[in-house]
Amino acid sequence: MDNPSQNRETINEQLNLTRCEGLWFQDCGLVIQAEETIFRLSRDMLATQSPVFRDMLSLPAPQDVDTMDGCPFVLVPDPANDVAAFLCALFYYDFFEPFPAPTTFEILASVLRMSYKYEVDALRKRALIHLSSAHSTQFGDGRPLHQNFPSWRTALADGTNDENILIVELARQVGADWILPTAFYRMCAQSYEETIITRPNLSTEDQIRYFRGLRSLRPRERLAFYSFCGITTLPCVPGPMNV
Repeated sequence: MDNPSQNRETINEQLNLTRCEGLWFQDCGLVIQAEETIFRLSRDMLATQSPVFRDMLSLPAPQDVDTMDGCPFVLVPDPANDVAAFLCALFYYDFFEPFPAPTTFEILASVLRMSYKYEVDALRKRALIHLSSAHSTQFGDGRPLHQNFPSWRTALADGTNDENILIVELARQVGADWILPTAFYRMCAQSYEETIITRPNLSTEDQIRYFRGLRSLRPRERLAFYSFCGITTLPCVPGPMNV
């Protein structure tokens, strides 16, 4: 019978897997694969930080378990860039520092998604503070919404259309409902209708909320587009959007 470890090494050569620079520790005893990227890490470190990994790694290993370089091998379904950002935030403190330290939206989104999924509470809270920095929940202070300066930009500028939609999608994924009023406002003010209706991860309910908000903010200039899309029965919704 073939050795599972040898089979795994052969498969790795065929798939042309890449070791993640900075996250391949030769003296550690766990190998994780995400897409075509592999990481070699401390299983004890992961188990200490994440109850999900702790429970996963505490299960008895079957006799025919896959190994690599003699280490247990785990395949995760997450995107490689999400896994890399998440692990860097765990192993390198200065990679994703607390607000108001600068970061990027891509790193923030990856860390938040993964820390939420794998229940790393301290990292999740840090990411949520970064995300909340651009989304005021106090609307009576007289400060325009666009002047909430996020930590992932180096200049006070509007986000891209795609970023505005991604923020709403991200908030829904991780239950950050308190940022949605400001996030929807920005999405209505800056995003194009054509982009909204083609987003596979934006729910139908949130697409309807977008068009309701758009109708409330800029009704006259959007009537032609509503007619083109066949949107003729949306009710007139006074006051704040129901998010």
